[in-house]
Amino acid sequence: MITPEEIRARVEELRPWHRTFLSRSGVLFGGLVPIDTEKTTYVRECIAKLGGSIRSAVDLGSYEGYHSIQLAELPGVERVLGLEGRARNVAKANLANEYVGYDRVRFQQYDLEQIGRVPPPEQGPFDLVFCAGVLYHLSQPWELVQWMSKVCVKYLFVDTHYAELPLYRCGSYFGEVYPEHETETCGLKGFSFWPVLGDLLMMLMQNGFVPRFIYRYSAGRHFQPRVWIFAEKGDASAEFDGINPLFPDARETLPSLADGPVPSAFHALEPNAASIRNGQ
Repeated sequence: MITPEEIRARVEELRPWHRTFLSRSGVLFGGLVPIDTEKTTYVRECIAKLGGSIRSAVDLGSYEGYHSIQLAELPGVERVLGLEGRARNVAKANLANEYVGYDRVRFQQYDLEQIGRVPPPEQGPFDLVFCAGVLYHLSQPWELVQWMSKVCVKYLFVDTHYAELPLYRCGSYFGEVYPEHETETCGLKGFSFWPVLGDLLMMLMQNGFVPRFIYRYSAGRHFQPRVWIFAEKGDASAEFDGINPLFPDARETLPSLADGPVPSAFHALEPNAASIRNGQ
C-alpha cells in the first residue's frame, strides 16, 4: 500500500496544482482551491428533469481531471474520456484519478485548437459532451461546436464567458477578441474569440443543439458575463441568410470564417467600453 509520503512526493513533482484532492486513503494533496461540484450537479439535475440517462461522456479541456472523475459518478456512466491540451495537466489528471477516481476514466492529450484538422484520439460517440471553461479560450469556437455536434448523442453542457459588445466579427458571428496568456489554464493560441450570447446560442442551434436550460452569471477578475447552457441534441436549425428584413432586396454578403476576427461596424465603441470596464 502506498504511503502518504509517497503520494505527496509524486504530487510535488507536478507542482503547481490548482484544486485540492482527497485520496481514498484520506490524504489531502494538490492545490489550495476546493473542488467545485456545482457544474456536474447541474448536469445531473438537468438530465433528471428531462427524464434521460447517459452511459458515456467526454470532458473537453479536462485540466486536473476533477470534472471527469465527477462525471464518472453520475448514474449509469460506464466511460469518461478527458481531453486536455497540455501534457503536464494530463499527468496531473492521471495521478489524481489513480488516487481518487475510477478505472472507467481515461485522459488523453489533445489540442482542441486542432479540431477539424487533426483527429482526436477517440471520435466518440458520447452521450454527454461536457465543455466547461473551454470555448472562451479558443480562436475559432465554432469548429469545436461542429465537432461536438458530430460526436454528441444526447446532451451538451457548456460553461463559458461571452462577449458584451459586438466589436469584432468572425464570419457571421459578432463578439470580442481577448489575449491568451502562457499559463496552464489558458488557450494554446495567442487570442480567443468570444461571441455575444445571441450568436453563441445561434452557433449551437446551427449545429443541432436545442438549449433547454440556461443560467447566466458574472465571474472572473473583471466580472465578465458567463453562462451555463444545457442543450439536447435534436432538430434545431438556424442559419444566417444575409437578408435584412427592412430591405429584403439588399442581400448582405457574409464574410468568411477563415478570415478570422476583423473589426466590426461597432468597433468604434471599443475605447468607450474599455473606459467603462476600467471605471473611468
